[in-house]
Amino acid sequence: MATPQNYAWNCVLCFIQFTQAEILQMKAYVDIRALVRYQKTITQEFLRTNFAEEIDDCLELDWNDINSYVKE
Repeated sequence: MATPQNYAWNCVLCFIQFTQAEILQMKAYVDIRALVRYQKTITQEFLRTNFAEEIDDCLELDWNDINSYVKE
């Protein structure tokens, strides 16, 4: 984790579960779609607080998807 730029985060997020604090540390490298689909530690509140801009800017993901993938 010392060199997050060396990882393919869309793959890493599928296989390794991270805490919310770890996700925030790697925020610049995280693939938002994979984050929403595969990470069980995230909540809607966490996403609204920390990733709202990324979700609003993402063409492949919207808040309806968030509601179906993420618990409240």
